Amino acid sequence: MNNESDIFRKIIEDISTLSKAYSHLEAKPRCFGTDDLLHCVEIHIIEAIGNAGKISVSSLAERLSVTKGAVSQKISKLLACGMLVKIPDQQDQRAFFLALTQKGKIAYEGHRRFHDDFFQVFAQANNGVSLKKLVEFEKTLSQMTKTVEEMK
Repeated sequence: MNNESDIFRKIIEDISTLSKAYSHLEAKPRCFGTDDLLHCVEIHIIEAIGNAGKISVSSLAERLSVTKGAVSQKISKLLACGMLVKIPDQQDQRAFFLALTQKGKIAYEGHRRFHDDFFQVFAQANNGVSLKKLVEFEKTLSQMTKTVEEMK
């Protein structure tokens, strides 16, 4: 690798390999502090609701870039296992918001710890990593994503 183009090709190859490995990691359901096995989409629903405090199904679907129908199926499961609760909308009798139950909050915090642990493993494997390097890396990935999006 002796020029920018070769290095860029290697970066693209590494990103592709990372994407496949990360997809494999996310495909495996996990427990996040409760006895419930949650798939990636389910814990990300919990994360979005936990970050929002309470949220409508429409807003949740928009935030996750999925259809209301797709998110509704997962919401039913999370309601049934006691992770979520419906809160009636005071202004619209037909509408409701979703919020985390105590069990949902445990999973939310477990997911945060999962990401913290992931970072710790990464940092240890790289003899620590500076905030400056992380910020530069994030900016580079953001710009690459923007470029790919523009090329669609």
